[in-house]
Amino acid sequence: MKKLVKKMAAVILSAVLIMGIAISSVAAPSPNNTGIISGAEPVNENGEKLNNPKLVVEVSTVPAKYAEAVAMLTDGHTVNDLVAGIIDPENIAILDVRDIEAWMTDGSDVPFPLTVKVSISQIKKSTVCVILHYNDGKGAWERIPTTVYNGYVIATFSSLSPIAVIVDKTTLDGKNNGTTPVTDPTSKTGDETPLALIIAVAALSLGAVICLIVAKKKSRRHR
Repeated sequence: MKKLVKKMAAVILSAVLIMGIAISSVAAPSPNNTGIISGAEPVNENGEKLNNPKLVVEVSTVPAKYAEAVAMLTDGHTVNDLVAGIIDPENIAILDVRDIEAWMTDGSDVPFPLTVKVSISQIKKSTVCVILHYNDGKGAWERIPTTVYNGYVIATFSSLSPIAVIVDKTTLDGKNNGTTPVTDPTSKTGDETPLALIIAVAALSLGAVICLIVAKKKSRRHR
């Protein structure tokens, strides 16, 4: 009986550990994007593709090291301050956050400043859109002068790292086309762990404690 109780306790504790990991993965804030920024390519001042086969510009998910930088976008102040006078606070929406990298295939330096065409679904020429760029050197977000077109923007960068697409949600094409919802930077982004999962972990934890107490009492009786 004693061995059985110990085995049961071990199983329950293992289940608690696994579910705890699951909760962490559900609740942890992620810098991942919505996929609305679909690509980027280097262009000249006229918006024509740059004839430089050695220059590569790539869009990807935001690396975990920028998690704090991305969190800054939801503090209710950073974005508001950077788009003040362009977008009313109640209409601000974060459409997407992505990392943009550039490198030369021959290992030489990237020719900054670099003008980039960034493909962004759900925007049109009349969309009020602001591109923010995270400046690694300053450790802060900055607004990049941007020209908006149907489905893309053109902006010039002095360096490349994560960018955020901020829009006036009232000017989006077809009210966001009924697809990915935009994000209000003042909305809550805390723990959204399902209540049922929390209750299950609590129940398993209680079961583990009871099994250990029973095992301890039985051990004393057999002494």
